[in-house]
Amino acid sequence: MKPLFFQATATAALLVFGFAATAVAQDAPYQMILTQGNLDALVDGTLLKSPVPPDKQNVISEIQIGFKDTEGATPVELNVDVVMNGGRATVLVDDALLAKIKGQPVRFDVNGRPLNTVMLKYDAPVTDPMLNQAGGEGIVFLRIGDSKRMAGKLNAFEQISLKTAFGDVTIPMSEVAGVKFHTTADDKAVVVLINGDSVTGIPSLPAIQLSTDWGRADIDPEFIQSLTSASGARFRQVNSDFGIRWVLQTGNAFAPPALGN
Repeated sequence: MKPLFFQATATAALLVFGFAATAVAQDAPYQMILTQGNLDALVDGTLLKSPVPPDKQNVISEIQIGFKDTEGATPVELNVDVVMNGGRATVLVDDALLAKIKGQPVRFDVNGRPLNTVMLKYDAPVTDPMLNQAGGEGIVFLRIGDSKRMAGKLNAFEQISLKTAFGDVTIPMSEVAGVKFHTTADDKAVVVLINGDSVTGIPSLPAIQLSTDWGRADIDPEFIQSLTSASGARFRQVNSDFGIRWVLQTGNAFAPPALGN
């Protein structure tokens, strides 16, 4: 498959790139090549958008991102933070991923979902002093959509209920280290417990009330991507003996505290 080269054709805030159409084999990776100019624009806050041609939308199992200067190098398989929203895959690119891309192409799985758009968004380091805390009593960290992050204390949220494959389950928040929402088309969530176990199911949640340093926020779970007890914690997909599963990487926290007090 001939790789995609990024060439700006739109505004400064959103760059749209053309695709050199070629025949694509079943399950072929969707290849994209970045230039130094693309990387600079990405870090400056520009979204890099690649519309997927209709004849390729249902045959993509992986995305591969490379750098022009290392084009042709052997790709490395990585677990990358991807937000799936309908047919759009938003790849959150942090500094560590940027460094890897410049060294050699990176390849990651998208679970064979139909894709009509691939978006690259720079995931800037957290600079808010509150968000830089490793945790703190009662403090939780939310990722809203693919761009916004919030921190504060949960109000009246003592447990989470899930419809799972083996029945309804209720888990005290004092046992929960993090929740990854909207992981499948039918809106399943993955709840990771403080002992490392995880439970997957469809959550039943009211609006989440968060007390912040500027007041109370009521947040519809529809817009929440993840909820963790450590600012540096991230959800990643990994391959296991039981297939692809979500895990919670703790960042700088050796063992993140529970979400509940």
